[in-house]
Amino acid sequence: MLGDCRGFVFDLDGCVWQGSTLLPGAGRTLTALHRAGRGVAFLTNNSRATGLDVRDKLQRLGLGWVEHALTPLEILGQVIAERYGPSRVLVIGAGQSAVEIATELSRVAARTMVSVRGGAYVIPRHLFGRPFDLLDIDLLNRLPWRFLNWLFAALVQVGGDGAIASYGPRGPAHRILEQVPVVSSDLVSALRGGAVVVRPAIDALDGAQVRFVDGAVDAVDAIICATGYRISLPFLSSAVFHADGVAVPLYRRIVAPNLSGLYFIGLVDAPGGLLPIVETQAAWLADVLQGIITLPETPAMWRAIDAAERRSRERFPLEPRHSIRCDPHAYVRLLVRDRRDARRARRRAGAVGRRDRDILRAQPPSSRLLCRSGSGRPR
Repeated sequence: MLGDCRGFVFDLDGCVWQGSTLLPGAGRTLTALHRAGRGVAFLTNNSRATGLDVRDKLQRLGLGWVEHALTPLEILGQVIAERYGPSRVLVIGAGQSAVEIATELSRVAARTMVSVRGGAYVIPRHLFGRPFDLLDIDLLNRLPWRFLNWLFAALVQVGGDGAIASYGPRGPAHRILEQVPVVSSDLVSALRGGAVVVRPAIDALDGAQVRFVDGAVDAVDAIICATGYRISLPFLSSAVFHADGVAVPLYRRIVAPNLSGLYFIGLVDAPGGLLPIVETQAAWLADVLQGIITLPETPAMWRAIDAAERRSRERFPLEPRHSIRCDPHAYVRLLVRDRRDARRARRRAGAVGRRDRDILRAQPPSSRLLCRSGSGRPR
């Protein structure tokens, strides 16, 4: 059946790559299809990336022949253009998705505006001609955050090809890494050229008129809310488990402390790719279910939840208690340390197997996770 197919469309995350690494056999298979004269294209639901971003990444990973990649941003621009024609569009939000949507729409809309409540940092996709996330390694992540904030801000200014440091009605109230920065090389030129106009928060809507808190009024044809999401667990009674905004109290960000047998995987908001974190969480939970890791008593769980990871607290000082946002390197190191400590205890008890020895020798993942925007920001 596959022999009759003239072309193939592949999903990316978890199918072709994981984080910044091609999955085993993916490159060989895709290249073989291309050399056989089959059409090969890529599709992703990543709303933060453009088709050019996807092609550039695939080419950096060794697939230099890639030409076709489609993301929601291209589709959104086409839908807006078809529905409204030369339209006036207002995007609400200051995060990664808002910026990408606005810059993409500015290519087809008659007027594009972005409404933001406060300032946000913007960093380019490349520093000194290299992808900025090449700096996102575990070794650098261990340096003091005060120094890392200074270092990264300096690198953006010097090697960012003229990128501005921030945008919005006023400057950011935080340092560059204390929130997830916006990554965009297109926003700078769009702002300077007037293709995207920044407005403050909305005061009122009156038909097609939007009044902003500074008194300005603009007519718009469409409003796109890129304002994040609220955590909701409708399948669980609030008497059983409740999420309060972005606060979800879980031991090791996995285990419900008062409910035996209830676990969560992936309920974290960490800069960078989620799959390496999910993989580490799954391995940690497998150790729990096999009895290799022994969970502490409930009071000890709550003390650990309140403490969180020190590096996460230092990096994100504005986050509320029990926030799902965390520093990915620090969090992964914590889970890996738990697994190693459990196996060392088994070794002292004479119960170490071959798999245990492999874990003891393993190094913590050094996935590039430090600054790259994650999924939509919960609110």
